[in-house]
Formats: sequence, structure tokens, C-alpha cells
Amino acid sequence: MYQQARRWLAAGCFEDMAHDLRALLRIAGGRNPSPSAVILDGRTLQSTPESGARAEFDGHKMRNGSKIHIAVGT
Repeated sequence: MYQQARRWLAAGCFEDMAHDLRALLRIAGGRNPSPSAVILDGRTLQSTPESGARAEFDGHKMRNGSKIHIAVGT
């Protein structure tokens, strides 16, 4: 099972399935199959004592935490 999954990953099967599913969902919603724009955003999640070395200091926002990013297609 593991070896077959590795072959599928190497061949790009999962990326193709995600692309096709996204196109089908957009068509079902009455939209163009490929997105025309994307919205990018990022924010800093407040760190906790359990965060450890993962949490960094964001000098621009003057906050400690982990930076996360999101992209939404329209």
C-alpha cells in the first residue's frame, strides 16, 4: 500500500485529482472552472508556552507567535 501511494505521489495523481475536483465544484456552483483572482493574507497566531521554538517575534506587528498564510481563489 505504501509503495503504491508513493508511486501515485511521484506521478502527481493527487494534485490532478484535487485540480479536477476543484473544477467540478466550481462548475457545479455556476462559476468558471479556473479561478480568475486570488486573495492572499497572513496573520500571527498568539504563542503559548507550549509553542516553544516554533513561535517567533514579528517585529512589524510587535507580537510573539507563529505566522500563518492563506490563499483563497475567487
